[in-house]
Amino acid sequence: MAYSQLTDYQNVLSTAELIQITDINKSGNVNVSVLNEAIAQTDSVINSVLSAIYTLPLMTIPALIRTLSINMTICFLYRQRTDEPVPNKENFCISAEKTLGDIASGKLILNEINASKQSRVYSQLDETNIITTMDSLINY
Repeated sequence: MAYSQLTDYQNVLSTAELIQITDINKSGNVNVSVLNEAIAQTDSVINSVLSAIYTLPLMTIPALIRTLSINMTICFLYRQRTDEPVPNKENFCISAEKTLGDIASGKLILNEINASKQSRVYSQLDETNIITTMDSLINY
């Protein structure tokens, strides 16, 4: 299931902007296939971060994840289709990248899906620590 869909983009961008970033065939229309492919690529990036922390697929899509999908897809399409900076939306790109980094580092927790959080084990080892396994104990 995609984290965002066409109607989400229609709420954020004008029709002219959607055409500008999706109309690779110069038909004068929004190319939904181009948009859906960009959404899939963006969601794949989001999933690569989420999969280390949460069980996928998500049963519900948190609002923050939907917003990340929208903003990152807009940035991706603008960067792929135009030579211009993302007009009035460059902060989307910066904010989305920072937020995704915060999720990856554990600084930001998605409370809506916290119940599906995978257990994460962190360890800090130095040369004085010894990792003990059953195999290493057999001949002890």
